[in-house]
Amino acid sequence: MDGNRVFEENRVSAAHKIFEKNPDKPYLEGFFNSMMDGSITTALAYLRYVVVFVDYCGKPVKEIKYDDYINYLASLRTKTSSYRIAVYSGLKKFSYYLQASGLNEDYAMERIKRPKPFETEETIEKRKKNYLTKAEIKKLLQTIDTGIGTHHAVSVQAKWKKRDRALILVMLTTGIRKGAVYKLDVNSVNFEKAVITATDKGHLVVDHPIPQNTLDALKEWIEDRKIKLHEIEVTDKNALFISRKGNRLSEQSICEIVERFSQRIIGKKISPHKLRATFATQLYNQTKDIVLVQEMMSHSSPTITKMYIRGGDEKKRKAADIMGKIISNIEE
Repeated sequence: MDGNRVFEENRVSAAHKIFEKNPDKPYLEGFFNSMMDGSITTALAYLRYVVVFVDYCGKPVKEIKYDDYINYLASLRTKTSSYRIAVYSGLKKFSYYLQASGLNEDYAMERIKRPKPFETEETIEKRKKNYLTKAEIKKLLQTIDTGIGTHHAVSVQAKWKKRDRALILVMLTTGIRKGAVYKLDVNSVNFEKAVITATDKGHLVVDHPIPQNTLDALKEWIEDRKIKLHEIEVTDKNALFISRKGNRLSEQSICEIVERFSQRIIGKKISPHKLRATFATQLYNQTKDIVLVQEMMSHSSPTITKMYIRGGDEKKRKAADIMGKIISNIEE
């Protein structure tokens, strides 16, 4: 099955479980469906924020007032700036939906200002640990090669080493999100053009140039994958990355693989998001080109879009080559 379709079906299934657990909130399904033109991942996140908010209010939605929104947002003051802004955005959409659907007369969130981003000392300290240095990238890749844990664990890891190496290199050298990695199919890789086509948030389809070492790792994995198709029963034959059970490698499994092989990196808890941050940080350190980094990270901005039109493909290939050289140099 197509990776994008599987991804969306999983998100819709998660939403339906929320509907089932909240039979007293029949408006949730309509709210969720009203966001289907955008990112389904964002829609699911907003749905979860709204469930918590309505439970906090403890009243029918028709009685929710301006003060309820204000008080709830104030209760989040100890949360991170990015989380508070995300919740604000979700509640603003919900408030608009309630008014548009006639469930509440007041579009209260329209009068509430977006929280200002701020950084605490804790946030700044966390940011310092948000990406891998070249030495840490080297340690991560070495750990994939040698394995980690018990003799049995290392033995199992060895059988899937080509998959895990290709997976990590794709994330390190393209900066694509975990959800986009999950959706990759075998035909997402174009070896002739040296690009991998990923579907990001909001159904944005992007061709990411990939360096030779990532291409080589993908070739090795795809050949190994063909052998595994005969060894295990594969349920999703389109999936680029498959699990030991033959399923499309889940987002949770992607996280577990990244965390497993980064255990030797002291003082940092590494996740797929940190590999994305590593890509952005290393690329900026090499180029000092913030516009290029934003292009490669698929961050939306009208200004960036204009810059992208002006020779973006050549710059993106340069970015891929930079990351490829970083990987090659640390493995010498």
